[in-house]
Amino acid sequence: DGRYNYLDFAVEYGSLAGSDGSSFSAYRFQPPARAPTQHLASKTNIYFQTPQKLAYKVMSYDGTQSVLAASISSTTATAGSFVDTGVRASDLTVPTIFIFLPATQHFSVWPTLS
Repeated sequence: DGRYNYLDFAVEYGSLAGSDGSSFSAYRFQPPARAPTQHLASKTNIYFQTPQKLAYKVMSYDGTQSVLAASISSTTATAGSFVDTGVRASDLTVPTIFIFLPATQHFSVWPTLS
C-alpha cells in the first residue's frame, strides 16, 4: 500500500541492436516513482518469465558497457514460470536497461573475434 514499500516502477520494452545485425529484447526499468510514506520494510525484486528450462543471465546495459547483473540456474528455471532474479528494482536510482538471455548467449559491447 506504499507505507512500507516503494511503488510505481515504470518499465519500457524495446530492443538493442548490435552493429553486427544482432538484436536483443530489452527492458528499461525506471527507479520507483514513490517512496515509502512510513519506513522501508520490504524491497522489490525483478522477476523474469523463463521461456524454457535453461540457465539464464541478466545483463544490465548503461549505453556504453554491459555488466552481469544476475544468473538464473537451470534448476530454478521452469518453462513459463516466473523466477526471482535477485535484482532489486527498489534499489535503482537511475533508469537501467536489462537484457534476459540464455547463459550460453554471447552479449558484449565488443565484437567477437573469429
